[in-house]
Amino acid sequence: SVRPKHPSTSPGLHMDDNKGTTLKFRASNYPTYFVRHQNNGEVWAAESDGSESFGLDSTWRVVPGLANPEGISFESANKPGHYIRHEDGLLFLHESNGTDRFICDATFQRRAGLSGTGESFESENKPGLFIRHQDARLRVSGDDGSDLFKNDASWLRDDVATPNATAEESDQADTEQAAREAVEKAQQEREQAEQAARETAEREQAEVAEREKVEKEQAEAAERERIEREQAEAQAQVEREQAEQLAKEQAEQAAREQAEREQAEKEVETRAQEEREREEQAAREQAEQAAREQAEREEAERKQAEQAAQEQAEREQAAKEAAEKAAQEQAEREQAEQIEREKAEQAAKEQAAKEAAEQAAKEAAEQAAREAAEQAAKEAAEQAAREVAEQAARDQAEQAAKEAADQAAKEAAEQAARDQAEREQAERAAREATEQAERERIEQAARDQAAKEQAEAEAERERAEREQAEQAAREAAIKEEEEEAARAAREAEEAVREAERLQTEAQAKHVEAASNVQPPVQDPVLMKIRSSNYPSYFVRHQKGEGWVSESDGSDLFRQDSTWRVVPGLANPAGVSFESVNYPQHYLRHEDGLIHLHQSNGSDRFLCDATFQRRAGLSGTGESFESENKPGLFIRHQDARLRVSGDDGSDLFKNDASWLSEAADDGGVSVGEDAERTQREQAAREEHLRAEREEQERVQREEAERRHREQEEQERARLQAEQQRLAEAEREQAEKERVQREQADAAREQQEREAKDREDKERMEREHHERVRAKHERQEAERRRAEAELQERQERERAEKERAEKAHAEAEAQRLQREAQDQARAEAEAKERAARERADREKQERDSALAKQVSDASKVTPAPTRDDHTTIPVRENQPLLDKKEEKKGG
Repeated sequence: SVRPKHPSTSPGLHMDDNKGTTLKFRASNYPTYFVRHQNNGEVWAAESDGSESFGLDSTWRVVPGLANPEGISFESANKPGHYIRHEDGLLFLHESNGTDRFICDATFQRRAGLSGTGESFESENKPGLFIRHQDARLRVSGDDGSDLFKNDASWLRDDVATPNATAEESDQADTEQAAREAVEKAQQEREQAEQAARETAEREQAEVAEREKVEKEQAEAAERERIEREQAEAQAQVEREQAEQLAKEQAEQAAREQAEREQAEKEVETRAQEEREREEQAAREQAEQAAREQAEREEAERKQAEQAAQEQAEREQAAKEAAEKAAQEQAEREQAEQIEREKAEQAAKEQAAKEAAEQAAKEAAEQAAREAAEQAAKEAAEQAAREVAEQAARDQAEQAAKEAADQAAKEAAEQAARDQAEREQAERAAREATEQAERERIEQAARDQAAKEQAEAEAERERAEREQAEQAAREAAIKEEEEEAARAAREAEEAVREAERLQTEAQAKHVEAASNVQPPVQDPVLMKIRSSNYPSYFVRHQKGEGWVSESDGSDLFRQDSTWRVVPGLANPAGVSFESVNYPQHYLRHEDGLIHLHQSNGSDRFLCDATFQRRAGLSGTGESFESENKPGLFIRHQDARLRVSGDDGSDLFKNDASWLSEAADDGGVSVGEDAERTQREQAAREEHLRAEREEQERVQREEAERRHREQEEQERARLQAEQQRLAEAEREQAEKERVQREQADAAREQQEREAKDREDKERMEREHHERVRAKHERQEAERRRAEAELQERQERERAEKERAEKAHAEAEAQRLQREAQDQARAEAEAKERAARERADREKQERDSALAKQVSDASKVTPAPTRDDHTTIPVRENQPLLDKKEEKKGG
């Protein structure tokens, strides 16, 4: 790791200030806490208890550095020869043994206070480590950039003795201190003897003293507890601040990741939307084009059908006209034959008449009779022959017309088939002509490209030949100059041979490193790359940066973590990593970090995006070395991809080793642009070849210039170094010894730092796991609370619905009861009305009957034999009452 740079000395102080001075040192952030040593040799920061022993344990003599006089060392004032030194990261007070290790561990460089106040002390043999207090214990630690560290590593000094004291005064002070200590010791022994003699007589005083002692110890214990509480509170405060800072950073990181994911999802949605719009537009255009073509085809077919129908009609018309013409001609021929027959018959008749006239004398009556019979028979036969001929002519004309129509239809069908075949042949010929034209265009473009490349190659060859000629001329001139300078370079031959030996060793190392080169990639392949020490973490791009992340199972992660491994853009022997979902975007290094950038074709980009495959540094998988920065490998650190040099640690080797596996293409076609890739690769190779030749030429010129300058410098240097050779050898031996020790210390420091980093990473991972688990628990609780709330709402809604339903049913029942009551009331009202009406009618009938009876009782007819017997009213009254009751009932 690169340690921060600090001022070499405290501001306003010379390096020799206060050397040989007795001082006390206080913590800048705890001014009441002094640096002191304890009896077990440990060095602490403690608050003064006012005792003399504390004052002596916290007093230090600042002397010139034991390993480097430019630095300082801290010698105990009450333990001469004992110095503060660091060991395993902690500070101890040890007696000097004179070893190189001790004097280096006990030497520190004074720096300006890291917190801006006081001063800080940096280790001599472990640069970057400063004296600090942590949990009241003094130790050496690296600057982590926090304010807490800067405050803990800054110290304030209090002068105890006169500054710049001489060595004699120091010795005198040591002697006086030793005398004081002897006097104090004797006084203490005398007091103890006197105390022992007075113990019998002074038990009460002893008890009081014991009580005071107990009280004092209790006070000291209470003070220690208070200090421990304050320290624990301070530590807890620091831990809380660190936890809050870590939580804040994690929240910020989560927010950034969320924003990046949202941005990525938005970009993906935007690209998908644009792709869908393009596809829809293309589909619409294709549909429109297909509709236009279909309409054109239908129009052409319709025209062809109309043309064929018209031609068929014309052929049928022609056939009909031909049949009519043939029939007419046949009729004309028959008519001509009839006329000829009639002429022949007329001539025969005339001849017969003449013969009959000549023989009239001989055969008068008989001949006349026979001729009449013969003439009648002949006329009948001729009439029958004419009818048969006419019928045959008609049949022949109909047959000819039918055959002509069939022939015309057949010819029309054959003509239509021939026309269809001619159209298909014309279409095939047109397609073949179009394909031939396209092939000719492609071949012409290829020929043009080949001619262009050939012309460029010819121009490149001519330029190369010119450069070779110029190079040859320059080499000749250089050779002449070298021949002239050879005489002066004889003295530097030994140094040149040494340089050649070193170069040979470097080349051997380079060849040895090159032996680990993996075979070059021949064809593009889709790969996923996993970390060898974190196998579940894959290489992916995120917002234009290279990261390693654990798969979340999303399609976006799958696309971001899939790479097309192609031959190196700058060197086909290497490889380049092209993004699958961002074509023409490659992984490249820039300022030590890995980014995903679109290729701009520049030499810088091509070289930054090319890596050489090496055997895995950890012994597994493979590693990727930068093409233009040899020695830098792709590694992950804090989940970020970067390029770093091999520091020899196992952590680096594991972080720089990768496992590759074939990836599912997910619909990505690897070979769809193979021809384009080959053309681009050929062009890049040609361009790279020319660039390499140009670089080689420039390198040769630069090497020759450097060689001449080195020869001149070597001559001047050798003349000076011959005088310092013996001294340089001694210094070299001393430097090698110091370097070995520093290398050992650096290796130990690196191992400790690697262990610290691993512990830190482990703690961060555990913290992240705890935070994630906590978030998951909170999310589960939130979901459970939401489910419970939803369930409660559902229950309340169901209860409300049941209550409403019950209320509706009760309301319906109430309305039904009201309706029944109303109907019952109406029925009762009707019944009462009917009874009242019946009562009124009965009263009316009773009144009428009573009236009738009354009237009947006034006039009672005399009973006779022939009339019906009249029943008196009083005798008829019971009967009337029964009838009324029966009627009313």
